[in-house]
Amino acid sequence: MRRPWLAGGIGVCQDYAHIMITLCRLVGLPARYVSGHLLGQGGRLAWVEVIAAQDGAATALALDPCHGRRTHSGYVTVAVGRDNTDVAPTSGSYIGAPSGRLTGDRRVGVVALDIPLR
Repeated sequence: MRRPWLAGGIGVCQDYAHIMITLCRLVGLPARYVSGHLLGQGGRLAWVEVIAAQDGAATALALDPCHGRRTHSGYVTVAVGRDNTDVAPTSGSYIGAPSGRLTGDRRVGVVALDIPLR
């Protein structure tokens, strides 16, 4: 018997984030796509922020549907948008010789902020 890709655990974090955003919006919950990194793992990661009521105010709940959990301090947000198209990590075009190599590097540091609470 052939299983659907979602039930079979096939897909990438972007797929799971898009499905979760769609389901949230279908039931009237505002949700947005988050692109970033999970410290200790390579590559990009996508998760979802759902806007929900909490204690009489609106709050953004950050959820990782790929790992089935809430996010924590190891999740580093790079960009937020409606979907992956809004937060593409690179874009543009190149015209020239096909030789060369594109490389990238990530460095993460912790910065202390002194922000007064209201």
